[in-house]
Amino acid sequence: MHGFVLAQMSIAVLDLIMKAAAAMPLLTALGLVFGRRGNGIFCLWGCSRLGVLSMVLSFAGPVCILANYILQMTALNAHDFFAPFFTKPAMNYSLTLLIWLMGMACLYFGAKNLNCVLLVASSTQIEKYELGSIKGAFWPLILASGLFFITFITNHWPFGGFPAELPHQRVIMAVLRNAARGYFMAFAPAGAFACAYAGWYATRLPVADYGVLQAATRWCAFWAFVGYLPYCLQNMGILLGAGARANAFDNPELGLYFQILALALLFAGVACFALILFRKKTSANLAYAGLFLFFCAQVAPRAMLILNR
Repeated sequence: MHGFVLAQMSIAVLDLIMKAAAAMPLLTALGLVFGRRGNGIFCLWGCSRLGVLSMVLSFAGPVCILANYILQMTALNAHDFFAPFFTKPAMNYSLTLLIWLMGMACLYFGAKNLNCVLLVASSTQIEKYELGSIKGAFWPLILASGLFFITFITNHWPFGGFPAELPHQRVIMAVLRNAARGYFMAFAPAGAFACAYAGWYATRLPVADYGVLQAATRWCAFWAFVGYLPYCLQNMGILLGAGARANAFDNPELGLYFQILALALLFAGVACFALILFRKKTSANLAYAGLFLFFCAQVAPRAMLILNR
């Protein structure tokens, strides 16, 4: 049993990295837009760094998808793991994996073209550029973002058949709402990784570039802050309502203690990025701490489950 929970913990870590990779291409594409108003070379340089980081993080996607599938087959005591992989009920995994790999290909071309644009811009020392001059990098990044978003839909689509007691339209709308909500929440780990990466660079660049890099760090911190904020506020209200019942905390099956722990860790992580966003001078350690707390929120409740058994 402990081995199964440890596997879930590992997959939870991979899932957080995968979600960060899903949202980061869109953050990179949005960052390119700011180069139209000035600091063009810096925007291209910073976005090229994010492109490389996105590519590295995206490798967690195939591993996470396959690990989820294997864990599901193990729970079902399946003897031939990959026999049903391409059947209709398993398309949540096979189709999601295929679309994710297509997104990785688009991300690769976007990041590669972005580096080419950066080399040209560095030779001419431009301060502003038109979006038409970066379309070879911009549109592949947008396409990669769209493909990654589709995986949030296919991951929960009822390929095995719609529930008989529910109208199809209601199920489809629920899947789409869940996908949109999940993708918006993915901006939090994406912004956290980007913010920590920018914070690491902030200690290695000349003082002349520090002010611009601080603005870029706050841009990343903004997404790390807003991504989880609606989820935290909503679940805080739900937990307060559940806790108002006299026997809510006496029933271990509700898992309220685990939920409260995860929510508290998320709030602490969000607070770290709020400090980066609203304070004039911040330390990179806050970004590292916020990212670490996001990981803890994924893992700690499952770790407590092991300790309580």
